[in-house]
Amino acid sequence: VSSNPCSSLQNILIVNALKIMRRCAILSCCLFLHLINLTVTKDTPMVDFVWEVRETDLLAKQNGEMMYSPEFRTYNDSVEHSWMLRLSPHGRKPDDTENCSLSLCYNGQAVVETKYQLYLNNKFNRYTHGGLTSDVFPGDESRCWGYDHFISREVVLDKAKGYLFGDKVKIGVRIQSDPIRMSNVEEYSGVLIKSLNRQRVLGKYADLILDSSRGVWQAHKVIVSSQSAVIDEKLSNVTDKYPIRVVISDEYCADVGSVLQFVYTGSVNNSSESVKDLVNCAHNLKIDSLKSFCEDELLNNVTCENLIDRFILSHRYQLPTLKAVLMNYVSHTKCSTIRYDIKEKLKNFPDLLLEITSFLLNN
Repeated sequence: VSSNPCSSLQNILIVNALKIMRRCAILSCCLFLHLINLTVTKDTPMVDFVWEVRETDLLAKQNGEMMYSPEFRTYNDSVEHSWMLRLSPHGRKPDDTENCSLSLCYNGQAVVETKYQLYLNNKFNRYTHGGLTSDVFPGDESRCWGYDHFISREVVLDKAKGYLFGDKVKIGVRIQSDPIRMSNVEEYSGVLIKSLNRQRVLGKYADLILDSSRGVWQAHKVIVSSQSAVIDEKLSNVTDKYPIRVVISDEYCADVGSVLQFVYTGSVNNSSESVKDLVNCAHNLKIDSLKSFCEDELLNNVTCENLIDRFILSHRYQLPTLKAVLMNYVSHTKCSTIRYDIKEKLKNFPDLLLEITSFLLNN
């Protein structure tokens, strides 16, 4: 053991230096891991999300109470990020009850950096906004960034200032995001379809009435005419005031309710027996999508008992795929009464009778 004090001091300095170097190495590694989680979005386009808040909800909140918008999503480099807006209408802190607090909150776990701008819509085009800013959202309990004093509560609730649209305030955020992915477009389409059908069922904003012996249905002419060439032609020559009434006979279409359900939702709840009525409606109203739907339904559960009836439907309503499947069924299945049934049931369809007879003779 050395008794030289200088030597001991030198050893201590070396040990401390090694400790510092090791700590720096660990810190550098952590810093690197932190940085690779950042989503760099310098050139990403901006998109807007707007949240409508009722005036009554604003008035009901006390100091410190917060409201959250519905969740919305952005996409950066194929990575999905979930966000919400947070509003404290009566101030977030006990010593501030006169101002509205507004923040952008990140719902994910990863670290993300983005540019954004919070704002309030104004009917006089005098928008209140916090300016374009860029923040790093760490994905933990400190995931919200914004303004404790965004705008005076009194100004927002003053109708003369233009921030109230009827009984609602429109709060928005402009944020970086790549174009919405197809899966979310499909998801949005599903939501839109449900919403439009709900409006139809409730009779809201209806400008078209379809009248038949089975009932009266309210609808929207822009939607129905987009699917039916016949309705579109009828409406193009009408100059009457809204709502426009179109009378439909049972012979023309006996199930108007199911037709509207399909036009608005792309599906029907009816049994296979009612497909006969629907395919007649689709043919007469020239709704190609419904006609294809009915043809697909008629392709199911073909039997010797319903074979001739479906042949008639395929011939009457010009369903070539169905007719081809039925012909194939005849050639591979032994229906003992098929020849007798053809002669009896197809007396009024000589062209179809000749077509099936020729097929049977050649197969």
